[in-house]
Amino acid sequence: MKSPIELLNAHFDGRVLTAEEARVLSQWAATDPANARTVVELGIIHSQVDYRLSVARFIDEIGDSEDPAIQRSIESAMESIEIGSYRDKSLPLATVVSKPKRQSERLRGWVTAAVAASLLFAFVSVLRSSTTDQDASPEVAAATPEGQSSPQEAPLAAVVATVTEAIGVESTGVAPFRRGKYVRGGEALELKEGVLALTTADGSEVVVEGPASLVFEDGQRIALKAGRLSARVDEEATGLVVTTPTATVVDLGTEFGVGIGPHLETSVAVYDGVVELYGASSDGLANSPSKRITAGRAGQVNADGTLNWAVQTLPNDREFIRPDEIASLRKARAGSAEARQQTSFYALQRTRGLVAFQSFDLPSDGSAYSVSFRGSPPRTTASPTLVDDLQAKHLYSSGALRVGEAENAFLDIDNSSDAPFARAKLLTDRGLVGRSGAELWLAWKTRVIDPERIGDHAGLSLMFGDQSRTQEPLFIGYSGGRGLLGIVSNVGSRAVELELDANPETFAVDPVGLDDRTHQWVLQLIFGERGDKIAVWCDVPLDAIRETRPQAETVNANVMFDRLRMGVSAGASDWVFDDFVMATSIDAISDVDRLQSDDAAGAR
Repeated sequence: MKSPIELLNAHFDGRVLTAEEARVLSQWAATDPANARTVVELGIIHSQVDYRLSVARFIDEIGDSEDPAIQRSIESAMESIEIGSYRDKSLPLATVVSKPKRQSERLRGWVTAAVAASLLFAFVSVLRSSTTDQDASPEVAAATPEGQSSPQEAPLAAVVATVTEAIGVESTGVAPFRRGKYVRGGEALELKEGVLALTTADGSEVVVEGPASLVFEDGQRIALKAGRLSARVDEEATGLVVTTPTATVVDLGTEFGVGIGPHLETSVAVYDGVVELYGASSDGLANSPSKRITAGRAGQVNADGTLNWAVQTLPNDREFIRPDEIASLRKARAGSAEARQQTSFYALQRTRGLVAFQSFDLPSDGSAYSVSFRGSPPRTTASPTLVDDLQAKHLYSSGALRVGEAENAFLDIDNSSDAPFARAKLLTDRGLVGRSGAELWLAWKTRVIDPERIGDHAGLSLMFGDQSRTQEPLFIGYSGGRGLLGIVSNVGSRAVELELDANPETFAVDPVGLDDRTHQWVLQLIFGERGDKIAVWCDVPLDAIRETRPQAETVNANVMFDRLRMGVSAGASDWVFDDFVMATSIDAISDVDRLQSDDAAGAR
């Protein structure tokens, strides 16, 4: 048999010891405090060497690089390693970088890690008992006999998860959250802010959004006391259970999110697979009332613990920060503009009340980073022309749409039953935006290239077909060749024209003429049974809209639409349109604008 030092090195190198070898090693460590000190020292050395020289750490640290040469080197090296591992089956497991292991192999590795951690704690206890009191009796200084628990300290709980990423995390605990930190069964996690990603013992991925409070009760059960988390369960490891003060969520092979509201109501979003949702008043058994939530749906448990039997369509697929966002978040913090844009767009989709967004992304001709508009690129009577963004504060790859003389461009609204407009209850039975009792806000930007070229009209129309006036209940811009900004409300064959009033607090109208500056427009529509209220602001700060009187307002008998038209008449100058945002509140539009501003500030 090998010597204790050889057995110890083999153990730390990952070899599973036989029962006899483990007995010999444990007995050797218990007989002399110096031996216990050797165990601790070798454990530290092996741990640091494994971490500092590991291929996984090296790839993780350089993988964020934007340098194409480094990326090609990584790809080439990975390919060589994978090919070599197939050719040489004798390579030790630690030297092969391969695809993720199957669940059983991961589980074996975690069990080994947990046992090793527990043994190290026992050895440290032996060392501590031998050095705290030099005059202690042999009985006190000796290590605890094999098979008995230490009278001074209870054994550590098993490791049930490990931190894989901590992004902007601030915790209330003493020890900071760092990548590689073990989480043990029963350990409370308290986050003030930030995003914490973990992997459980069976390979499931969990993302926690601060502020949050939770406990990993074991490898397959999480008690969420406050906050939000998402989980992607390994395909071979179903059965993850998340409990809240009012609900129990049982995974049936899925990716899902769980959030606790201000009154302890529980919301659940399912992105893939199925979960079983129980109220707190039930015990989770087969005969207890529950609701099965499938992919693309959301469920809720009320604040009193009763099930809300209504199942809703998800407003978007980014209601929670999901595991696949973590890499982008890390790269964004490292300075990647592309990753920053992606994470900002994810955050934008989580804006409460947002129903549509279009920023005319340049690389994709307007198809990427868009919400609730059908078709790509925007539908036009000529080839669409995308130009640089009107304001540099926006997402780095976004642009703007330039509409030329005698051209029209259309943004067709997604009015399908699962689209945001339908979920926000904005659609009529005909599938048009304009349902009575609803409220809609629209914001956008414009700029005139040459304000001296007026022509007949130019601006934005809300339409339910492509025909002017007869299918155009509302127009915002200028018309009649006057070059004064205003609105035209078409009611049947009658048109009501109103000029914008730059100072609506005075009695006389102070008209707003054309210029070549960028203008921020805001439109409010309140749909009613007997008429729809229309209010328009131009160049009023978003956070001051509610306290500022509209520069034009009227009532239309019936505003309904399913598309936006950006039009320029013959003889008129080109117009540039940008940053269309539609939401159920002005606060949501302000939130989207703030997210874009924060993203641009990070880019600078």
